[in-house]
Amino acid sequence: MTYTLTAEQLTDLRADIADEGASPAFSDTELNRLYNRAEGDYNRTVVYALRQLLASHAKLHDYAAGQSQESLQQVYAHVRDLLSYWERIAGEFGGALYSGTLALQLDEADPSTESEWS
Repeated sequence: MTYTLTAEQLTDLRADIADEGASPAFSDTELNRLYNRAEGDYNRTVVYALRQLLASHAKLHDYAAGQSQESLQQVYAHVRDLLSYWERIAGEFGGALYSGTLALQLDEADPSTESEWS
């Protein structure tokens, strides 16, 4: 089955991944390819797009020249944080199982068993 984003979904997707402006990172065809890869799941499409943006931003470095300074590592950090947020929404990497804690009380004896050492 082939999935295609509507014009409204394309606009929303670009806004959700901050891919708006004069020279977007993705073409409409590329976004539709990601949507197909996600089997029509919009949230997973956002995750796939952000993963690709993160990979392309991994090579960015801070630089300073004269009075000009740019912190490109902050761009990477912001995309990474946005990806983490959307992974939780999309249920990637465990979804609801990702959060919470498990309390293991390994130092306490099991009251249902008798021990000769008690």
